This record gives sequence, structure tokens and C-alpha cells, in this order.
Amino acid sequence: METEALANGDAVPTVHPPNPPARLNDHLAESLRLEHQLMRVPFEHLKKSMRTSNRTVEKEMNAVMSGVAEAAQKDMSKEEAVQHLNSLVSRLQGLKRKLDESNKSEQLQVQRCRARLDHLTVLRAENQQEWNNIRVNRILVDYMLRLSYYDTAMKLAENSAIQDLVDVNVFMDAKKVVECLQNRDCAPALAWCAENKSKLKKVKALEEMAKKNNGKVICPRTSLVCEFKDLSKAYIS
Repeated sequence: METEALANGDAVPTVHPPNPPARLNDHLAESLRLEHQLMRVPFEHLKKSMRTSNRTVEKEMNAVMSGVAEAAQKDMSKEEAVQHLNSLVSRLQGLKRKLDESNKSEQLQVQRCRARLDHLTVLRAENQQEWNNIRVNRILVDYMLRLSYYDTAMKLAENSAIQDLVDVNVFMDAKKVVECLQNRDCAPALAWCAENKSKLKKVKALEEMAKKNNGKVICPRTSLVCEFKDLSKAYIS
């Protein structure tokens, strides 16, 4: 409380009006704090795609440069040199096709990141009800996907126009792996393990599975029994 001097020299307190209640703003901020996971999936996929592209470029360019150096050192005939260079050009064209596919995937993830950022930034007091309705639909889609109601989840996402706000593609990829395992085919699951080996190493997933089978992992189709240490070395280490 401050004081204000009057003309006669007396001082009277100056009373400021109270600040407006911040409950609504606090509620909105709390809602946004709960949404930190919304950005995680597309951002992680974007980083993964970019890392894969960088590794592919590095590997292919090193191979091409080694091939050029080898051609320069060898005493080749004109036909051999042309054939060797054509093989290098074909390799570079294959690299371009891979990068084009990777670029499409990265653009899709960027689009999803942008859509989710836009969704988070439009939350205001006046549109909170509409925003909450979208949030409920997102939660329902995620819940149905986890219960394997894929068609219903995709229909709800489409009707609600929230395809970029849900992770249907992640669950569909997992569905393919599960279906292959149910058909006694381990190849897609092992490929997934190789692709995600760094994260599997952190959570020690195969170790937990091996503990339940006395240190062994069984491939259903071939009935092949693998020692955990061999499988870990091949697909995770």
C-alpha cells in the first residue's frame, strides 16, 4: 500500500485495485504442460530419418570416392573404365532415390510437427471448449489404437480431421510386426530390433525376454534356439 500527499500535508493511503484472478490462465498453462509428449513422436522420427540419411550419404560417398581412386590407380582399358564409372553413376542414382524417399518422410514429419505446434499455440480462453474436444478425440484415438481397434481409430481421426495430431502410423507399423510374429515369422521383428538397437540397449529389452527363457530366445518359425549373447551381438550391440 502506498501513500499520497494532500494539499494540507496530510497523507492518505492509495489503494490499488486487486489483480484479476489468474486461475483461467493457470489452467490453460497447466493444460499445455501436460502436452509435452505430443511433439515427441514426430520429432523423434524426424531425427531418426535425418540420422539415417546422413549415414547413407556418408557410406555411399565413401564407396564412390574409393571407387574413383581405385579406377585412377588401375591400368584399365577404355571399356573397363566406362563400365566402372557407369557402376559408380548407378550407385549415385540409387543414393538419390533413397534420399528422395527419405526427404518425403522428413517432410511428412515436419508437417506433423508444424500441425501439432499450431494446435498447441491456438489454445485461448475463448476456444478452450473446442480445443478440449479435439484433445478428447486424440485420447480416444490413442486408446482405441492400443486396444487394436485400428479401423475405428482411423475413422474417428479422419472424421475429426486430426490425422496429423495422432500417431496412427506408429501403431500400424507395430501391427505388421505383430502379425508376422503371429505367423511365426521373426524377420520383421529382428529388423525392427536392428533399427532400434540403441534404445533397446538402454531399456535392456532382450535381456528381460531372455531371463524368462533361461538365457535363450526362440524363433518360432525355425524353432531355432539362440543364446541371448549371440542374438544381442547380432542385433543390438
